[in-house]
Parts: sequence; C-alpha cells; structure tokens
Amino acid sequence: MRGIILSVLVFTLLFSGCGLKEKREEEKARRAADVGQSISEEQEAERVVVAKQDLSNQVSFYRAVSGTYEGHLQIPQNRNYVVPQEYAQGVPVRVEISPTGIPTSYDQRRMEREAEVVAQINGISLNVDIVMGLPNSLVPQTICNATAVRPDFHDGTIRVSCADPSSPQGSRTYVMTLSTQSILSDLSENSVSVQAVGQSLADSLMSQALRNVQALYIDMYTSVARRSGVLTKE
Repeated sequence: MRGIILSVLVFTLLFSGCGLKEKREEEKARRAADVGQSISEEQEAERVVVAKQDLSNQVSFYRAVSGTYEGHLQIPQNRNYVVPQEYAQGVPVRVEISPTGIPTSYDQRRMEREAEVVAQINGISLNVDIVMGLPNSLVPQTICNATAVRPDFHDGTIRVSCADPSSPQGSRTYVMTLSTQSILSDLSENSVSVQAVGQSLADSLMSQALRNVQALYIDMYTSVARRSGVLTKE
C-alpha cells in the first residue's frame, strides 16, 4: 500500500513538473511573439512616417507645377518655307496642367498603414492638355490631351506623347522641363543647362523649399524634327 502511494506521489510530481515546464515554454514563446510584434509595429510606424513625407513632398510638387503656361515653339529659318505672319515669333503653345487624385489633409493624417500611403501616392497623376497653333489660321491647330501622367521627380520633367496628325504612323513627344523665365538668356551665355535647372528646381520642390514653378522649357520631338521654346505660367 505504501509503495502504491509513493508511486502516485512520484507520478504526480513528475506530471506537475512537466506541466510547469510547458507553461514556462508557452510563456517564453508568448513573450518572444509580443517582442516581435512590437518590433514589427515600430518598423511599420517608421515606414509610414517616411512614406507620408514622400507623399507630402510629391503633393507639393504636383501643386507647384499645376497651372496654365503659354509661349512659342521656335521655327527654324528655311528659305523654301514662308512663315505665316501670325507665327513670326514661333508656333503659339498653350499647356494646361492639373493634378488629380490628391488626398485631403485629413486623409493624409489618418492613414496608419504603409500600404495605404503607397496607394495614395500611386493614385496621384497629372492631366496635361497641349494646344499648338492659332484658331482660324492657315496652319491647323494641334491638340494633345493626356491623362494619368507621372512626372519625373528627380529630373523635373513631364513627358507626354500623342499621335502626330501630319504622320499617321508617327507620334509627337513633348518633354517639359521645370525652368525659369530667364532660361534662354542663361543658355545663350552657357552658364546653365536645361537639365541642370530642371533637376535643381525639382530638388527644391521635393524638399518643399520651393512652392511654385514659373516656367517650363518645352521640347517637341517628331520623327523628322525637334522644336523648343519657353512657356511661362499665367
């Protein structure tokens, strides 16, 4: 009888010891999971802060470039071609740029997940409408309407391609670079380049040190020609 009781006590102690060990392992695993979750949440919060700053910088860029720009594309001298009088200064160009998809300030503040912020960033773009020429002119107007245009935030360029009415298989590509109203005189003095000015202004916009753009340097490319000019914001 005494042996049976002793056996029961030994078994109970062994079982209790195993149970305690399992509980300790479970507690250890739970604490490790809590620590891992905490680290993951901290990393997510840090990424959200970075993404929100990127969103804020891009929104500032979009708002700075939006507006209406007007100017002329230069026409090269050609003895075999008579330039119409109304085009003596070049081909008139009017560009309207408007952003779409910009979230409200409230929406920007309430987002708590990186995926939400990235989705907002990817949802912003530009609508670009380009009109070349004059109405009721001997030379017909050329109109280009583009949507979902994404600018190059590093180079400070906006690129748009449209069908070329003078070439059924061809296209016209417009590359508009952030610029200044004095760019032509600066170029003539070889003191700057269009690309350097565009990159410098883009950096200033993305750091929000600059809030507005006053001019665009525009290049139009076709299969046979290139035309350039400066457009100033109204």
